[in-house]
Amino acid sequence: MPAPGTLERDRWPRVAKLVREATRARDPRSVYRVREFMGSAAPYVDWCHRVRGIALSRELIFDPELIAAYADLPHGRLKSTTVGNHASRLQGITKVVNADSVQRRPSQRKPSDAQAPYTKFEVEDLWEWVDAHASAESRRELTILLAGGLGAGLTGREISDLRVGDITVNARGVMLRVGAPRERYVHVLPHLEHVFADAAGRAPAQAFVFLPHRRATAKNTASNFLTSNGRMPAPFSTQRARGTWITSLLTDGRDIRAVMQAMGVTDFSAIARYLKYVPALTPGEYRAQLRGEKDAA
Repeated sequence: MPAPGTLERDRWPRVAKLVREATRARDPRSVYRVREFMGSAAPYVDWCHRVRGIALSRELIFDPELIAAYADLPHGRLKSTTVGNHASRLQGITKVVNADSVQRRPSQRKPSDAQAPYTKFEVEDLWEWVDAHASAESRRELTILLAGGLGAGLTGREISDLRVGDITVNARGVMLRVGAPRERYVHVLPHLEHVFADAAGRAPAQAFVFLPHRRATAKNTASNFLTSNGRMPAPFSTQRARGTWITSLLTDGRDIRAVMQAMGVTDFSAIARYLKYVPALTPGEYRAQLRGEKDAA
């Protein structure tokens, strides 16, 4: 059995046989190593079977993609390095008990379709939902999430990582400095500049803009906050808000190169998937574009 605290005792009997077989196959010579690997495998196998509904089979459970999905979950107080160590052990077991899965190469897939942008009325509903929150603190955080996506095209992780010192406010408007992996500067749309201008004056430069009392940020910071703050009239997605920002810029005739730079992408396919949501040019607009005319009359 794995070390106490690794898995609730009432869950252990159901997964015990598979966990023992898999970990002993990985390193049968060392009792210590078997127990160590059991500590990583037991909660993982339990999650696969109990939460994901996967049959207790080596071939089905010990799969690199499943392990990656498990590692991306929130793991309470475990440090990211500890989670990484567990994932590494699980991958090690997989190489022995399900070697074929490691050899599989993903098939070529077309880029996923972009989510349809929010309609004007859905955006209005979202803002009304935010304003209706009784908690002033929740209203502030939700406002930042909406403004980050709808006004600057930031992902949930980029909004979570943004610090007060990344905001520049001057006579030319409000600009945000976005960090790795897509480092860039983004100019906030004028009607939402005030959200970040206000945030810039509320906390020290090193404080986070979203949930400023945090000491660290994580991949699921924004989504976890949304989950705990009730259901929206139109389910809110920071990725869909980013797509709404992209299509609104393209609809307004912004240069595609400028939009791609603001998105932090260089591959045209990243923006091409949004073009189907951009209204077709009228005959007058088409003529004006090709002739370099200012008016489309």
